[in-house]
Amino acid sequence: MLRTVSSFVLLAALLLVGCSDSTSPETGLGEPVPPGESALLVDGSGLHLSTDRSAYQAGDTVQLALVNETSGEVGHNLCFAALEQEVEGEWVLDTASADRVCLTVLYLLPAGETADHPRELPADLEAGTWRVRAHVHLADEGEHRDVASPPFEVTP
Repeated sequence: MLRTVSSFVLLAALLLVGCSDSTSPETGLGEPVPPGESALLVDGSGLHLSTDRSAYQAGDTVQLALVNETSGEVGHNLCFAALEQEVEGEWVLDTASADRVCLTVLYLLPAGETADHPRELPADLEAGTWRVRAHVHLADEGEHRDVASPPFEVTP
């Protein structure tokens, strides 16, 4: 019961931290993050978020895969993953697509495992370059970070 309550409190904190619409700094595992920020993990950190394709149409379903190649457990809930659009070289949160209903559960992904989750793109999603960004909790480090998918193209 205590672990469930702790997980719920942690997930709530992760969601509050990730509500910013600005781009966060990129960091590696164990690197400090300024208070109140949720930094994006750099490539090569051992945690990867991928999509099943590099191009979609608005309304398509993106199959997300979170791969944990770290040595510890990672807490996540890919239902809360956000869409970000590249605008003039900056990644901007799409607040309209963030209006989703999700179970407030922190799933634990053991080392060496993969979590899959379908993410439907809104039917009216603007054409352009997009990515998916998700909040994760790195249990061994006791820290939270974001992980982003490679960019993909959306057409109407």
